Amino acid sequence: TSGLISYLLPRLQDFVFITVFLFGMLLGSRFIGDGDTGRHIVVGKIIVTEYYIPTVNVFSHTMSGLSLTTTEWLSEAIFAVAYLAMGLNGVVLLSALLIGIAFALVFQDTFQNSRSFILSFGLILLIVLATLFHWLARPHLFSWLLFAVWLPRMDQLARGDTRNVWQFPLLMLLWASLHGGFVLGILVCGAYLAGWLVEYLQKEV
Repeated sequence: TSGLISYLLPRLQDFVFITVFLFGMLLGSRFIGDGDTGRHIVVGKIIVTEYYIPTVNVFSHTMSGLSLTTTEWLSEAIFAVAYLAMGLNGVVLLSALLIGIAFALVFQDTFQNSRSFILSFGLILLIVLATLFHWLARPHLFSWLLFAVWLPRMDQLARGDTRNVWQFPLLMLLWASLHGGFVLGILVCGAYLAGWLVEYLQKEV
């Protein structure tokens, strides 16, 4: 019973999620104030209603008919589903959810490693201030979330914990379908590999 109660009680990362999520909802129309949001929704509507990924540009008068590379097709489809379900309110809701979950994961990982409330909350505050100008309903929000998922797993792997190694190719496949920020995941792998190589060479010397 005590275990169930402790599971149901809100945790610190839950408060972070709720705070960031509600703040995002209060911003409201700010999320949809960028011109690219409409294009992403339209492309997504084609994907989810006509069942194909556009490969030809039909959105520009001057470039009509030219090849179109839809690298963010999955995130555009998800935004379109949110729009078709709830209109622009659904797009704002989805955006606030993505940011809230991402920041809660960052707080959780920071607190687990530092055991410092002040450091963890301070970091989240700095991240909010640094990213607020880019709180827009665009595919990069999925990169924020996946980066927050990717980095702790990479750190676990560097510490010798191989239990989640099978998740990396699946996460990368998902990330590459959502946003071009998947390159960040590759760079993180390279950084950890470089660190391991330096440690290895130091031991050999």
